[in-house]
Amino acid sequence: MLAVYVVAQVGLRFAKQAPAHQRGFWLIALMALPVLPAAFVYGRNSARRDGLGKLSRAFVVGAVVCVLLGGFLGRQWLIFEGLGTGFLLGYALGWLVRNKAHKNYGDTLEADQYLNIVRSERTHASEHPAAAFLNSQDVPTRRLLRILSISEVFIMLGAFALALWPVFADKFDVLLRALYVRSGDGTRVFVTLDPIVVAFALILLSIIVCGLAFERLLPFLAGSKRDAWLEYYRLLHRQQHSPLAARIGKAIVCAMVCAAILTLVLYADTYTKVTDEGIVLNRFWGLGARFYPWNEVTGVEVGRKPYTCSEGHRHVQLTVKITFADGTDWVPDTTNPRRAGRIESAARYAAAKTEF
Repeated sequence: MLAVYVVAQVGLRFAKQAPAHQRGFWLIALMALPVLPAAFVYGRNSARRDGLGKLSRAFVVGAVVCVLLGGFLGRQWLIFEGLGTGFLLGYALGWLVRNKAHKNYGDTLEADQYLNIVRSERTHASEHPAAAFLNSQDVPTRRLLRILSISEVFIMLGAFALALWPVFADKFDVLLRALYVRSGDGTRVFVTLDPIVVAFALILLSIIVCGLAFERLLPFLAGSKRDAWLEYYRLLHRQQHSPLAARIGKAIVCAMVCAAILTLVLYADTYTKVTDEGIVLNRFWGLGARFYPWNEVTGVEVGRKPYTCSEGHRHVQLTVKITFADGTDWVPDTTNPRRAGRIESAARYAAAKTEF
């Protein structure tokens, strides 16, 4: 991935220097080159019966999707078409090598050695204990256990959607405004952080909540088949790790949950409020809010900074800096268009009040 990223950056810079009518071709070619060796390995191992063989075949579907996306979305997304085309070409070469080995050696151990197929792959894999338990049940019980197992996926997806909905719908801004803005307190502009900073924390907490919901809700829905479901669930999710690894895993999960909760608390306690009397600034790592009256504002800078994006288009970004008498300043992130308008309004109001 690092190599692909480096080549992608070099390719973008090189393509910008090429003539306009050749940029698309060079971009596709330069994106295709770094994935050719990896795709060749996957194509050569496509005859494997283990997870690597399944993964190699699955990547073909992903490569086709990349090619279609690149062709459908236009010139700005040719990087997808280049990566997909490169993988398909490399995979085809590896597939030809695999076929030649089968043609020359047949279905023999010598061909397996040539194609990196281990001998154990020819033996029939033992049935998973959960599958064996499921097959031993009657038809109605098997149907119920399958439905409950599939419902886990939908509950998990629903939890992800519910966790990310307030992020993309910007509902946290409404909640924080209700917490910190009071009628008649003279608030002119209220600015919060972009909620994307808590997206990972919400996803992690949703996974924990889903796990607890699975353990409580699904046995209840199983009804009279509760014991069968609990045994099937135990076999389906049985741990294959040592006790030490399990303890380490629990410690890591606990640490991540604590970090997620801390992130949510810090986000909820971070805001900027511009009032008639001054600026209330509550920083991300600060303990409590700090009020700066207008006579402690020593500078207000509002400007526009031009920049060129990765596709070669020129844009203009808002820049804001408010300096205070204690030597600190407020330099908000203006890359989010939902916040840029309010940030500019806050800076313009501060400039008018302080005459900077």
